[in-house]
Amino acid sequence: MPRINYQDFDLLFAPTGRPAEYAARVFGESGDGSSVFSLGEIFPDDSAGADAGAPEEPAARHFKLSPTTPQSENYYVTSRRPPDFDDAKKLGGKLFDTIFKQSLRTAFDVRREQLRNRKTFLRLRLHLTDVPELAALPWEYLYNAESNHFYAQLPGTPVIRYLNLEQAVEDLRVDGALRMLVVISEPTDARALKVEEEWEKLQSVLKPLADRELLSIERLDRATIPDLQRTLQANLADSPFHIFHFIGHGVFDIRTGSGSLLFENADGTGRLVNGESLGLILKDQGFRLAVINACEGAVAGRTNSYAGVAQKLCREGGIPAVLAMQYEITDAAAIVFAENFYGALTQSFPVEAALAEARKAIRVMPNEVEWATPVLYMRSKDGRIGSDAADLERPAPTGPNGRRDEPPELTGYYDEMFEALRDGQFVPFIGLDANLLGRASDPASWRPEIGLPGNAELARYLATAFDYPLADLPDLARIAQFSTTSNRLGNLFDRITKIFTDSRNQPTLLHRTLAGLAAKIAAESQNEDSDFLRTTDPLRRRFLIVTTGFDNLFEKAFETAVRDFHVISYTARGLQRGKFSHLRYRGGRADPAADFINSPNDYTGLGDGGPVILKLPGTVEEANPRFAITEDDYFDYLTNRELTGLLPAVITGKLKNSNHLFLGYNPCSWNMRALLYRIWEDQRSSFRESWAILSDQHAIDRPFWQVCDVKIVPAGLQEFIDGLNRRVEAL
Repeated sequence: MPRINYQDFDLLFAPTGRPAEYAARVFGESGDGSSVFSLGEIFPDDSAGADAGAPEEPAARHFKLSPTTPQSENYYVTSRRPPDFDDAKKLGGKLFDTIFKQSLRTAFDVRREQLRNRKTFLRLRLHLTDVPELAALPWEYLYNAESNHFYAQLPGTPVIRYLNLEQAVEDLRVDGALRMLVVISEPTDARALKVEEEWEKLQSVLKPLADRELLSIERLDRATIPDLQRTLQANLADSPFHIFHFIGHGVFDIRTGSGSLLFENADGTGRLVNGESLGLILKDQGFRLAVINACEGAVAGRTNSYAGVAQKLCREGGIPAVLAMQYEITDAAAIVFAENFYGALTQSFPVEAALAEARKAIRVMPNEVEWATPVLYMRSKDGRIGSDAADLERPAPTGPNGRRDEPPELTGYYDEMFEALRDGQFVPFIGLDANLLGRASDPASWRPEIGLPGNAELARYLATAFDYPLADLPDLARIAQFSTTSNRLGNLFDRITKIFTDSRNQPTLLHRTLAGLAAKIAAESQNEDSDFLRTTDPLRRRFLIVTTGFDNLFEKAFETAVRDFHVISYTARGLQRGKFSHLRYRGGRADPAADFINSPNDYTGLGDGGPVILKLPGTVEEANPRFAITEDDYFDYLTNRELTGLLPAVITGKLKNSNHLFLGYNPCSWNMRALLYRIWEDQRSSFRESWAILSDQHAIDRPFWQVCDVKIVPAGLQEFIDGLNRRVEAL
C-alpha cells in the first residue's frame, strides 16, 4: 500500500476568563485561525447534554458490576453509554459547527486542500489538557452535515488527543521485531466477557507477522499484578515488550474521579488497579503502545484531564500512544475493533489510520455508534510502530554476510564513508538539527517537554521568551544577543541550561550508533595489525567527532560504549575565556576537574589515542554556563587566534586532513558557517568526498553545500541513521 503521511492540525482549547466560555486556536504549520464559543452553544439544554455525554453525568447512571460480590462497592462506577445515532449526529454536528467557525473553519479547509494536493492527510490533534470539562466530551463524533461524514471515521482526518506533559516526546517506531504482551483478566466475581474469542482473533490476525518473525505475541499466564511485574522484569534486559494489550473490565469512579482496570487476585476474584498504579508498573519497560480493550478506560474527569486510565498511562507510564474506550463497549464491537485495528497495523498503517479502519469495520457491523468509543491519546509525530509495507512484502536486502543491509540507494555513500574511516580520514559533524531525528521541525509549537530542540525551534522558543520585537524568525545567535540588551543574559543561560541538562533527555539511535563506531575504532587502534584500519599513523587512527550542539548525550552514549575517552570544549566566558578545556573519562566516569589547554603546541594530555568529542560552542553545565551562543560570543571566538593556536595539533591535524560527514547541520546559521571556514581555511576544495545528509524539505541548503564541494546524500536523517547503524553493527 502507498505510504500514509500526516500533517497535524493542532487545535488548542483554553478558557477565556468568562463563565463557560472558551477559545479554540490553531497553531503550528496550519496557519492562523481561532474561534470563541460557550458550552451553552453546544448544549442549549442540560438534559440533552447529559444524555449525549456532556460533562455533567446524572447520578442515576450508576451500576455495580457484581451485586452478589462482597467487594461490589469497589466496582461502583459511572456507566457511560454512547448516544444513539441521531443524537450522535446532532452532538457531533453541534461540536463541529460551534468550534469550526470564522477564521478557524477557513484555516481548516485551506489546510486540507493544501495537503490534498501533496497527497498528505490532515490529522486533527486536540489539545484539551487545560479544559478537563471539554476533554470529557466525545470529540470523536465531530460531524460535518454538509458532506455527511464523521471525521474520525476517515483515515484522511483522524481525531487524536494530545496531552501536554513535562516529558520528552518519544517515537513509536521500533527497530526490529515487535513484541506484544496480552493481559486477559477474567475475575470470577465479574460479568463474563468473550475474551477467548478475542484472543483467538488476535492470534489469527497477527499470525502472518509471527510466522515471519516480525512480531511475537505472549499472553500473561494470570492477570495478577505480581505476575505482570515478574514477566516484565524477566524480559526487560534482553527482549522488552512494545505493545501492551488489556482485555477485561474497566471502570470510572465518579466519587474518586479516577479510572481503574479490573485485574485478578491470586484467588481469582477481582482487584481494581487504578491508572496511576498501572502506569508506574509499565513505566520504563519499553512500551510504545497500550491498547485498553475495556469499558471506560479513556473517560476523563470533569476537573482533571489526567484522571482516566489512558491519561495516566501517558503521564505516569510514559507511553507515547494509548488507545482506550470512553464508553461501555459490547463484546462484539470489542472483537471487531481488535481484529481490524491490528489487521491494519500488520499492513503498515500508522496507529491513527489503523484506528480509522477499525472504526469503519464497527460501523458496518452494523453498529451505528460504537465506532466512536475508542479514543486515541498520542504524543508522537509519527504513528508508525513497525516495519513499512515494502519491508513486509519483499525480503530484506542482505549484505555479503547475510545481514540486513542499509537502503540500497545509500550503499555507495556508506562505502565511501567507510573507506575514509579505514584510512583514518573520517570525522562526523553533528549539528543542532540532529535533535530532529524521527520528527519534523515544528518551531511554532516546540516546548521543552517535547525533547531537545532543533535550531529553528530553539530560536523561536527564545524569541517568544524574550519578547523579540520582529515578526521574522531570528537566528539563534541573534535572539541570544537580543537577550543581553535587556540585561537578561542570566535568564538566557538558565533557560538553555534547564533544557539541555534535563535528565529525561537520553541518547538516541544517532548517539548510540556513533558511540558504537568509536568503540570499534578504539579497539582496532590498539591492534597494529588491524585488518580494518589501513593506516598505522596513531594520529589518524584516533576517532574524532565534532558537535555544535549543547547537550551531553554523546558523553552519555560514550560512557557505556567506549568508557575511556576525551571531551574538549570551548570556553566562552570567565577567567579562561577563549581557551578549550579538556575533560578525561576513565572507565565511564569523568575526572573531577577539567584541564585548560594553555599551550596547545606543547599539550600532551591526549597521548593515549582515545576517542575525542570536540564541542565547538562549548558545553552546558548547571553550575558554569561557559558556552558560546550570542553574537558577541562568536565574534570573540572567530576573531581570536587560529584553531591551531587553540587546539592541540593532534586535533587540528585530524580535522584538516579528513573527510567530513554533516548530520543535522544547518548551514544557514552564519556562526556555524564561519566555524566551518575556520576549520577548512583554504583547503575546502580538497574535501570533495565530504557528505551532507539532506532531505527534500531542506533543499534550500543545497547551494551552500555545493559551493563547499560537499556531496549531498539525498536521504532523511532517520533513514540514513537506520542504515548506518546496521553497517556499524555488522563490523
